[in-house]
Amino acid sequence: MKTFLSSTYIDLVEHRKAATEALERLGQQVGRMEIFGSQPLEPTQVALAEIATCDLFVGIYAYRYGCIPAGSLSSITEQEFDYAKKLNKPLFCFLVDEEHPWPPKMIEDEPGKTKLHSFKAKISSGLVRDTFTTPEDLAFKVAASVGRYLTEEQPSKVSQNPYVALLRQSDDLATFLEKAVRELENITQTDYNQVFLMTSSTYSRQLVAVADVIPPHKQRYRIATFAGLLGSAVSTGKTLNVQKVRERPNYVQAVLETESELVVPISTAGAVFGVLNSESEEASHYKEEIRRQVENLSAAIGELLPTFGWYPSMSVDHLPWIHRLPK
Repeated sequence: MKTFLSSTYIDLVEHRKAATEALERLGQQVGRMEIFGSQPLEPTQVALAEIATCDLFVGIYAYRYGCIPAGSLSSITEQEFDYAKKLNKPLFCFLVDEEHPWPPKMIEDEPGKTKLHSFKAKISSGLVRDTFTTPEDLAFKVAASVGRYLTEEQPSKVSQNPYVALLRQSDDLATFLEKAVRELENITQTDYNQVFLMTSSTYSRQLVAVADVIPPHKQRYRIATFAGLLGSAVSTGKTLNVQKVRERPNYVQAVLETESELVVPISTAGAVFGVLNSESEEASHYKEEIRRQVENLSAAIGELLPTFGWYPSMSVDHLPWIHRLPK
C-alpha cells in the first residue's frame, strides 16, 4: 500500500522524516515531495497526481500555511487535503499541540495565519484528529493510528498463526506487550520471561526490556548487553537454545538460578528489532515444541508490533516497562 505525506516543508523537516520512517516500518510506500524530483509540471499538479495513486493520506500541520500558487485562493497543502477528501481517501491528520514550544521564525504571520486557522478548523470539524509535539511523538502517533487502521482493514499475512488473533485484540502497546509476555510464560512454563525491543538513534542503539514476568527474588534489568546471548540473537537473527548455560563459554550469568535459556529474535522483513528471552532453573528445559511455539509467538509479535505504535527510533521514555509476577 501507499501513503501520501502532506505538510509544509521547511518547518517540519525532522517531523516528516520521523513520520516517513514510521510509515515505512508499517510496510507503506510513502509518496512525498522529497522524492518528486524535477518535472515539467506545476507543483500542485504533481502532488495531486501522486495523491490519486495513494491509498491513505497523512497530513501534518504546524504554524505555516504554505505556498499559494498564482491564481489560487488556497495553499498547495490545503489543496492536497481537499483533493484527498474528494477522492474519499482515509485521512489521518495531526495538528501541532498549541502548548508545545515552536521556533518563532517558523510561525507564519498574516495573511497566512488567518487562512491556516480556517484550514485547521475545517480539519477539526470533519475529522477525529490528533496532536503532536516532537518528531518522536509524531512518529509514535502516526504508527499507532495508521497501524491500527491497517490491522483492522487487512487480513493477517500469518493467519494460521494462532498468536496473531490473540495479540491483535490488544487495546494499545502496553496491553499488547503484557499479553505477549504472559503468553511467553504460558508456553515456557518458567518464572523468568522477558520481551526486549531495540531502540536506536544517530549515536547508539540499545536492547531495552519492555515487559517481563519475574519473581521478586530474581534480578530484573532494563538494558541488555550486546555481549551476551540476547545480543548474539540480534546479530545473527537466529534462535539460541542453550540447554546448559554453565557449559557455554563466556556466558553472562545475570540470574544465578538459571540453568538453561531460550532466546528468540523478533523480526519483520528480515530486520531483527527485539528478542524474547526465557530462563529456567532446569537444565535442558526447552524442548523442541517449546522452541517452535515461542518462534510462532515471535512471528506474531513481529507482524503486529508496528501497528501498535512501535518504531525503531522510539526513545526509552516512550517505551513501557510492564512488570508482572509469575502465575
